[in-house]
Amino acid sequence: MRVSSTSHGILFLRRVAHGRALARLLALVLIATVGSVAWTDEVYRPEVPILKVAHEGDPVPGIPEATFGYLWPPQIDAQGNVLLRTWIYGPGIDESNDTAIWLGQPGALELVARDGQPAPDMAEDVVYSDVSPFAVVSETGWIAFTAYVTGPGIAAGVNDAVVFCGPPGDLQKVLQTGDPAPGLGPEVYVDPDQSLGATLSDNATLKVVCGTSGPGVSGPFTRAQWVGPRDNLELMVWEGMPVPGCPECDPDVVLQWVDLTSFNDAGQMAFRGGLSGPGIFWANDNARWLGSPGDWEMLHREWQTMPEFGEGVTLRSAAGVDYVLNKHGDKVDRIRLQGPGITDENDWVLVAGEPEPMGVLVREGDTVPEAGEDVQVDTIGGGYVNNQHQILYRLRYAGPSIDESNMYGIYFGPYVNPQLVMREGNPVAYSPSGTVFHNLAIVTSLSAMNDVGDFVATTDVESAAREVSRILGLWRDLTGQYVPILEPGDELYGRTVTTDLLGYLGDYWTLTGGADGRPQSFNDLRQLAVQLDFTDGTHGVYRVGPPLLGDTDGDGEVTAAELAAFADCITGPGGEYAEECAPLDLDLDGDVDLRDFAPLQAMVGEAR
Repeated sequence: MRVSSTSHGILFLRRVAHGRALARLLALVLIATVGSVAWTDEVYRPEVPILKVAHEGDPVPGIPEATFGYLWPPQIDAQGNVLLRTWIYGPGIDESNDTAIWLGQPGALELVARDGQPAPDMAEDVVYSDVSPFAVVSETGWIAFTAYVTGPGIAAGVNDAVVFCGPPGDLQKVLQTGDPAPGLGPEVYVDPDQSLGATLSDNATLKVVCGTSGPGVSGPFTRAQWVGPRDNLELMVWEGMPVPGCPECDPDVVLQWVDLTSFNDAGQMAFRGGLSGPGIFWANDNARWLGSPGDWEMLHREWQTMPEFGEGVTLRSAAGVDYVLNKHGDKVDRIRLQGPGITDENDWVLVAGEPEPMGVLVREGDTVPEAGEDVQVDTIGGGYVNNQHQILYRLRYAGPSIDESNMYGIYFGPYVNPQLVMREGNPVAYSPSGTVFHNLAIVTSLSAMNDVGDFVATTDVESAAREVSRILGLWRDLTGQYVPILEPGDELYGRTVTTDLLGYLGDYWTLTGGADGRPQSFNDLRQLAVQLDFTDGTHGVYRVGPPLLGDTDGDGEVTAAELAAFADCITGPGGEYAEECAPLDLDLDGDVDLRDFAPLQAMVGEAR
């Protein structure tokens, strides 16, 4: 077996399977050569480019004799730049200058902010005292973070927390504790005793959230949220405001609390909240909203009538799904019903789409013929959307043929027709014979979507010898396959990957998929920025993937050469192909035919 390599010094992981064991091969390549795969009884698995971004103990760029300490879970922008927050150690480094934020390509990190540096857009001699609380990056490469500052005019616990936002080199102050709270009146201020935070959507729309205080604030609920461009934030919601989007409510009903917020590129916001006031009691005091000031819509409220599910049926719970929104304003909610004909076996429903009306995707008790005869939906999990109007969710099945080996299925696709794409007990692509999905219950909580129809997910697999291991894989919608990209025991840069203390394979930001204001670790180039633990007790941040499918000559790209190879490899339905043609069997049905050609054409131009 030979390994494809590149003149850029990229690390590639190409694995082959022999019977029960997975053989692993590592190559750190420094010169350009053309590689290929040896076959015989091996199972083909596409190349996975893996680049080290930073590793604990490695030298810190631009700071002599300094080394990286702890590295927080990373984020990534649309160009593959990785955002890191790190501790650093070395001569002359102490608590006043040991935390930093970085952004850049693997091997080309640039310092964004560091404790002890001058704070931008602030008075002279004001410096960062702590940049570690939180930082985010948009797809456009803008950064937002909260930092503590110190210096002339700064009093600890009074005005020392600041939100900064902008592209590297143009960071500006947005809001500071002690400032007047925009839009809330002259006697309302940003409270220094409550947290101050900020997040970004894909196009760098900014959301800021903080507590408020002052003579104009009363009651225990005081938090407020703003959304908009950095220089033109708009007050969205504040606790204690007249309840929005509820014309049937008494005028004295107020919004008591807000949580589970998301927002998109268009400046819309979705949230769950509590109501308080006349006519409000325990059974009707929670609701979900979507919209913007002057255009709020209450999507679901406890106790509202749900005539589409039968006479007398009402909403028992508007629990919803965390942080689910896309740039179009599509929303996903998981709602619970009560009333005539509603039991514990059919009370939960997953709905998705545009707010008017949201469509029913699946309901507990529904039959699922694709999972077997007399199989029904037992429980529903997840529910995440992307900008292509696609949804990802999990079902647990019940029925006479269902046991612990096949009780979970993963669904993905357009709202109108999501498909079963992963099922416990089904074979795992690009893996030894007999390898099947084992524990899909964890998939939706450990998945990250992008905006173009792909997702990465951690799951368990079981070998033919009934050995269970955890893998990280990429669902490529174009080919309809889950491609393993990383697993414990893989060797990277002379170290062996392990699982972390919770048993997870890597730490990355999950969910997202739309322009929803969530930190993202998986971008539209199908690159995943992930924090990995190793058996030597160290950890690091790496950029993984994407696996390059369809590359027959090992040059790291799909070009006209692959289209020409297809003409030589085509077998037609049911035919057998030569070993060197395996990369062209994109649907993994054992032949090379026209069903493989369409995705291959779409991949032309892709490169590692």
